Amino acid sequence: MLDDRATLPVCVIDIGAPRNSRGQSSFGWAISSAQQIASGSDIDACARTLDEALSHSSVSLGIEAPLTLPLRNVAGTLTKARSADGAFRGQPARSWSAGAGPTVAIIALPILHYMLTRLPHLRRIVLDETVQQVSGDLLVWEAFVTSISKGQDHADDASLALRAFQTGSAHRFDETEDCLNTVAIVASRCGIETVPSGEAALAFHIPIYRL
Repeated sequence: MLDDRATLPVCVIDIGAPRNSRGQSSFGWAISSAQQIASGSDIDACARTLDEALSHSSVSLGIEAPLTLPLRNVAGTLTKARSADGAFRGQPARSWSAGAGPTVAIIALPILHYMLTRLPHLRRIVLDETVQQVSGDLLVWEAFVTSISKGQDHADDASLALRAFQTGSAHRFDETEDCLNTVAIVASRCGIETVPSGEAALAFHIPIYRL
């Protein structure tokens, strides 16, 4: 699948509060299809566009929030940084548990649930990228936009992460320590099949693409 990321649809969601009654939103999205990128800040428009892509293809979904939380046996290390959170492009290390990290990790849960329940063409969520995918499959990865790489708004951040993923310019991190996969938790709550499934899904590492 990743070998085809320049041609198959890619969607990136910048996790934040959806638009409220005052028209304010910290949610952003971007999706590529037929060599074009659509983007915006409306979560329902995102779901509709993503479902349309799923109706005829598998889609690679990047979510800008910590998706795999480390599980450790030493109390003093429980909230320490993952390897992907280390110093990067001249920026100091910053743990997933610092700043906005834990906030977006929690907000991502109800947002992902909302999205997944509005995708009638979704077949299954694929966590293992080595599995052959077909139309309706959603391959999930974590998008990590470093502060110095951020754009003008949340939709712009999503677009930047999408392009970096497609072009291979984002740096990939593969964590190895025990973890809790929050995407698997939400998928289970929605009754959606995951690959792998069950306990294996809950401990499966999602690749992190940082720019």
